[in-house]
Amino acid sequence: FRTHDVFARWLMSERSAAAEQGRRLLRLTQWSDKPWDRVQALYVNAIVAAWEGDPDAAGTFGAQGVELSVKHGLSSWSAMLNVPLGWALTHAGQREGIPKMMNALT
Repeated sequence: FRTHDVFARWLMSERSAAAEQGRRLLRLTQWSDKPWDRVQALYVNAIVAAWEGDPDAAGTFGAQGVELSVKHGLSSWSAMLNVPLGWALTHAGQREGIPKMMNALT
């Protein structure tokens, strides 16, 4: 629910509220024993960073999320996180970004 709140607030142009909720999710899940909660928090922050045109943040959150999701066998989350990660890599001029996004979407 909280991840959807971040997306909704961002889409309603409540950018500061969305950013605060995103940071809150990262704090709440930092030491969680539930990797899917942390992966979800990283995903929402990666997507919002991409929407805001911040490839550094999108890449950082995306890479952390992919690493954690692979470690815990959360393949759907890994695929979803490869979209903002691939976008960030492509934005930085790295060719492997496009295949990452394409593989994530197929």
